[in-house]
Amino acid sequence: MSVNCSVSNDATGPALFGCAPGLLEMASRLNEAPDVPFEDTFFARAYSMSNDGWVMTWATLILTALLELMSMDEVRKVCKREGGRTLYAQGVLCNVANNAVLGPPLYELVSNRWMSQPFTAAGRVAMVFAVIVGHSIGYYCAHRWMHTR
Repeated sequence: MSVNCSVSNDATGPALFGCAPGLLEMASRLNEAPDVPFEDTFFARAYSMSNDGWVMTWATLILTALLELMSMDEVRKVCKREGGRTLYAQGVLCNVANNAVLGPPLYELVSNRWMSQPFTAAGRVAMVFAVIVGHSIGYYCAHRWMHTR
């Protein structure tokens, strides 16, 4: 089996990889219902219990709360430092925003638009690596900015 992952320009627009045909056309249909029985709009699907991302959000927030409770001595130490309460509150707020606000729509987008049919198995593998690389670059840039400003 051979996979052509070269840059292409076909009738559906320039695709990033030959193994991910029609990427631009798929991106233009983001608010259309996918071929799964979810709600009609993108955000309704994203924040539905039918979306594994929303389920993972709640599981992550509950696990985080339990770990925070188990680390209460360290939390108190952080809060006693100068500016510690504010820093801790900002951390908790960013965690909730990242998991509950950004996570479900991104999971819906990636899982139903870029990790499912019509992509080939090789196309889906390529997209998984693209997501991991993109996440890593974003993580690096955010932390570099945070630690050098």
